[in-house]
Amino acid sequence: MEVLWYRTISYRSAIIPPCDRVTSSRKGGLKLSETAMLIYVYIRSHSGDEVRLREVQHAMGFASPSSALFHLQKLESAGLILKDPIGNYRVKTRVRVGLVRNYVLIRNIFVPRHVFYAIVMTIASILYLTLLRDFFSSPFTIIALLLNTVSAGLFWFESWRDWKDKPRFSGD
Repeated sequence: MEVLWYRTISYRSAIIPPCDRVTSSRKGGLKLSETAMLIYVYIRSHSGDEVRLREVQHAMGFASPSSALFHLQKLESAGLILKDPIGNYRVKTRVRVGLVRNYVLIRNIFVPRHVFYAIVMTIASILYLTLLRDFFSSPFTIIALLLNTVSAGLFWFESWRDWKDKPRFSGD
């Protein structure tokens, strides 16, 4: 099994610095569009599976396969994906893409990171309410409970916002 490594890529476009695995003709690195990075995320979400050109075309909603091929060739020249002799594409190098920085990939589903914090804070609030109800006469206890409940609410709100903004593909 090959060792995969991570690099961070910005949200709007990806500027990948030149290194031993990424070849670039420019000194500053290879610039990838948001569409190319969305295709990379799509291929990465099919971990273990290889993706064909027509699948990428359909998932991105392109009118012709040449549009998908253009972006796949850019990703391949950046060293992020590999093309096998049959024409299937798979992830070669794992990078952190700003487009999905707020998500965890679980069974090919993008789950907002804030959901986990929201669950912990909600459980803490419930436990606090049930186990420490005898101490509600203290203003300190009431303030602590309110802060905990407000933080749980904020995490649920952020989770909902991230869920609305998660990357969606035509095939999903």
